[in-house]
Order: sequence, then C-alpha cells, then structure tokens
Amino acid sequence: TVCGSQTITTLMLICKKLNASKGKLLKYYTSSEKTGNYSGYCVGYFSGIIIK
Repeated sequence: TVCGSQTITTLMLICKKLNASKGKLLKYYTSSEKTGNYSGYCVGYFSGIIIK
C-alpha cells in the first residue's frame, strides 16, 4: 500500500500539465535503515524532482 496517494495523484496531474515525463530520484530510505529496527513494519521515504 501507499500512504500519500493523493499527493502522488497531484504530482501526476502537475506533470501532465507541465508536459514533464521524466523524474529523478534524489533520496530513498526506509524507517528501518534510520532506526535500526528491522522487525515489524517499515515505512519507505522518497524524494525526487520532475524534469520538463
């Protein structure tokens, strides 16, 4: 599942309006990497830019 699906939808609409079809990953990590806790659930974090 993904939390923030509305944010992703908004980003896709902005990309369409700007005719931007490329993106670049800036950073990706998980909560497990930051806390060292690898048991239980894990949350992923992503940051990126859109390129026109």
